[in-house]
Amino acid sequence: MLSTAETITDLWSLDTLGITDPSVKKSQIELQEAARMLFLNTVHLVSITSTDIHTKRTVLSTIAKLFDPLGLLGPVISLAKIFLQKLWLLNLQWDDQLPPEIHSEWEKFSNELQCINNIKVSRCILPFSDVEAIELHGFSDASEAAFGAVVYCKSQTPAGVVIVKMVASKYRVAPLKKLTIPRLKLCAAVLLVKLMQRIQSALRLKVSNTYYWSDSMIVLSWIKKETSQLNTFVANRVATLQDLSCQEQWRHVSSGDNPADLISRGVNPSKMLESNLWWEGPAFLKNSEYPCREISDSVIKDDVDCELKKVDCESVLVTTLNNSCVTDILNCSNSYTKILHVISYVFRFLHNLRSPTERRLGPLTTEEIRKAETFIIKEIQSREF
Repeated sequence: MLSTAETITDLWSLDTLGITDPSVKKSQIELQEAARMLFLNTVHLVSITSTDIHTKRTVLSTIAKLFDPLGLLGPVISLAKIFLQKLWLLNLQWDDQLPPEIHSEWEKFSNELQCINNIKVSRCILPFSDVEAIELHGFSDASEAAFGAVVYCKSQTPAGVVIVKMVASKYRVAPLKKLTIPRLKLCAAVLLVKLMQRIQSALRLKVSNTYYWSDSMIVLSWIKKETSQLNTFVANRVATLQDLSCQEQWRHVSSGDNPADLISRGVNPSKMLESNLWWEGPAFLKNSEYPCREISDSVIKDDVDCELKKVDCESVLVTTLNNSCVTDILNCSNSYTKILHVISYVFRFLHNLRSPTERRLGPLTTEEIRKAETFIIKEIQSREF
């Protein structure tokens, strides 16, 4: 987009910088002025990856040299970081040689790094002609190994030509403390809205529409709920999503059409080179209408409800029954045992109403009777004292 501006061209002029080499190296990303393309050079990695002995130290050294500020190589570097985390879990010392099976896995990956030399990315995300409409589409996904997000810019010319370009991506390895897949996908969604906010601030374009895509029906359902209903972990992240985006902007995408899936699982450099899904996004972005799948709460109810705050039956009973109802129950019989059983069954009814999958049946348990007795004592004390 900025490569057509005369000021930018002058700024990057080789003569102005006093450089005679036609390829200018900028933090391992080279700028080829004539072709106006960004391409990555991995020559500086050859001396490291060609060694016969691989250790945790050499692996980290190689990964650290994969400098990718825009996340253009998100799936590749994500795979590398997943591999590094695997080494940490093996408790290897820095200079311990990698186990044979791990060694061969890293050997294959490092040898394929040379494929990155064939990747060229246009510096321009918008066509040089007039643009009629601009849309930003963000995708997020997660697996047990990693989670990430990627954003695309879709532009359409007055002639109806549609161009989709990847803008940037962001990725994280999953924490060592195990989280459920829905929670990881929620973290990916938060990563997406923050990335989108930074992109919109940096580009300063007049964007007609912004879309957020996730393949998790559970996350999409959480976004529609009040944060007060959710557990703290989920509630805090849903609050961020609701602050930085609108519910109407979120849509469901199938896993096969989700480019962020490549980040969450990692991709070898050779496959990355041929991935149209990564560089251009899903095919439906070139259409005027997008898939719109309704969220069916009945299908995912158990997964959604597991993150809802659990309300104590005593609290429900106290807030549901007014004083006259409690008095009626206490005066319904002269038998203390009968009153105790009535209150116990009221508690059971409320429990079964709230948790139909954990219904309590059969004779009353000691715990149920004890809870009812505690309630009766508290109620009498509040009335008499």
